[in-house]
Amino acid sequence: MPSQDSDETIEKNDWNKYIEAVRQNNINLVDQYIKCGGDLNYPVVPQGAIHCAVYFDFIDIVKLLLEAGINVNQQDEDGDTALHYAIGQTKNIECIKLLLHYGACPLLPNNSSEKATPITVANRADDKQILDILTENVQLTKNLCKAAEDGNVELVQNLLETTEVSVNGLSDELLAPIHEASLAGHLSVVQLLIQFKANINAKVVSEAAKNNTPLHCAATNGHLDIIQYLIENHAINDTVNSSVHTPLLGAVIMEKQDVAEYLIKAGSNVHVRDSIEKTPLHWAAFYGLNSIISLLLEHGADINALDHFGQPPLHCAVGYPIRVETIKLLIEKGAKVNIMNDMGMTIFDYCVNNTPDEIDLIEFIRKRSE
Repeated sequence: MPSQDSDETIEKNDWNKYIEAVRQNNINLVDQYIKCGGDLNYPVVPQGAIHCAVYFDFIDIVKLLLEAGINVNQQDEDGDTALHYAIGQTKNIECIKLLLHYGACPLLPNNSSEKATPITVANRADDKQILDILTENVQLTKNLCKAAEDGNVELVQNLLETTEVSVNGLSDELLAPIHEASLAGHLSVVQLLIQFKANINAKVVSEAAKNNTPLHCAATNGHLDIIQYLIENHAINDTVNSSVHTPLLGAVIMEKQDVAEYLIKAGSNVHVRDSIEKTPLHWAAFYGLNSIISLLLEHGADINALDHFGQPPLHCAVGYPIRVETIKLLIEKGAKVNIMNDMGMTIFDYCVNNTPDEIDLIEFIRKRSE
């Protein structure tokens, strides 16, 4: 029976008490933690809350956590998901179906040498009932993801209305339908999926694009209409992926100027830094995106911010080809020409060494170095 002790209290960042409440089947305390805004997905080592609830077969807490938005595919220290636990430990069919309904992926491998998936675990146990459930789920999810990728609104709607497919299920490429539709630019499919409660901030699980959200997918591919719809429906616009890129950084790097402009005006963080400490302004300078540079500066971007190599945006404009107008723009906007990077080079040094034929530019910089 779930514990009903109502005298205990819990605070937002009391992770240890949260995990212990799950282990003790204290549904009131877990509910209180959810309502105070606690992070349901932390900690995950050695196991997360969803793993504990499934392992102890506390189905009411499993339901509570899933309804509150816990990551159903979070992996413990061994790479196992709650679905691995449900199949390998409790074999509770109700729990397995519940996890699948919320998007648990039967194809997600753990960290073992055999990279065992939940289907591997079911095969090992030779449990035909569970295997049939998983096989049907995989096929339905594959069909839904393909329909989303193809922009087939009618088929997407039919699958969601007439089958047990999860709107948040993952394909064999570990992408959800909303990722597929956002990548391909199918706004009508994205709208339909959101209507059916797709996770608007769902993160890609595959290593190739890990932690990309639908916003990342649309931004890097230049699908402005989808970006606008996602933002209007409260998508988080500064989530970082495994490369520490926000959608804004991704849009700038992929030279999607209209998307970058929209994200900046929508309040995206212009000071965000990637894994090598470059800001959107560094990348805009590198690609010579002068309109984006002006907009970033209007929104408070630091024109002299230094990256991991001690380089300001100004240095990034000295590429191949050299961005002459970008260099002039940055200097006119207040970039310091005497900043040296970690190699002791100023913008003047770079231009003299790399582009000696750009006499006008070199003279332009020299006059501002005096």
